[in-house]
Amino acid sequence: MKKKYLEGLALKIAYQIFGEVVKIFDYPHSYERMEEMKEYADSIVETRGYNEREQELIKENLKRIFQEYKTECSYHDICYR
Repeated sequence: MKKKYLEGLALKIAYQIFGEVVKIFDYPHSYERMEEMKEYADSIVETRGYNEREQELIKENLKRIFQEYKTECSYHDICYR
């Protein structure tokens, strides 16, 4: 598959996995729980049968998504707690 199509699909899959994991962990704000979420999300990617190239792209996108989530949570904690 062409890389430009694969990147879009990997991003979509990463958002789906992130949504599942955040619901399972009940939207945590602690750094430790976020790290557990990241590890769990990576294990989901590895067990769902994606090939190595797809796994790499999905994990890169998940890394960015989790970083944005951490930033958003820290901003929320500063403003509202």
